Amino acid sequence: MKEERIFRGRIVDFAKVRWDETLVSSTEGRIDKISLQLNTQNKILARSVFHSTRTYLAQQMGTHSEHRLLSKKYIWDRDGGNAIIYVAHSMGWYSLNLFFTASFINLSTT
Repeated sequence: MKEERIFRGRIVDFAKVRWDETLVSSTEGRIDKISLQLNTQNKILARSVFHSTRTYLAQQMGTHSEHRLLSKKYIWDRDGGNAIIYVAHSMGWYSLNLFFTASFINLSTT
């Protein structure tokens, strides 16, 4: 069984957005996932952040690989990793989630 660990990171700025929470996942001592999250009750802010972040990702990585009609989830699936952005809404709160996996995490120790 592989050793997996999750670390809570600090607040970060990415794509001109200040994200509330950062989680970093590692397997066998190597970072394999980074998750950024922003929570708000402001619908306009949630839409604006979702749109601006999605636009930023499209500029950096090209067209998304997957998006179902009327879905609030976009996936950029690339060799060795992917990026995912989605928004969830529950009980008056909007939760914007951004995930990077494997090769999108360009952290080299060499």
